[in-house]
Amino acid sequence: MEYHIIYPNLKKTITIVKFGNVKIVEYILFKAAYISCELYNENDQFIEERFFVLDNTNGLSQWGADDKFIINFIKNELNR
Repeated sequence: MEYHIIYPNLKKTITIVKFGNVKIVEYILFKAAYISCELYNENDQFIEERFFVLDNTNGLSQWGADDKFIINFIKNELNR
């Protein structure tokens, strides 16, 4: 396939309104949790997958057994 440059570049705005399918991809005891989630638009169409690291610098010790903590962690990370 041959590619051609577009100038000026085209821009497209995508509105992401929800996330789901949260997974702990990897957990290393007392060190870190690697978390993924899928982002969706207002029509429930998949947009992209995001990955986050929860470690001792951003709240791993506060997680405990409360899964709501992970949901709030993701919300905070997405709003950065």
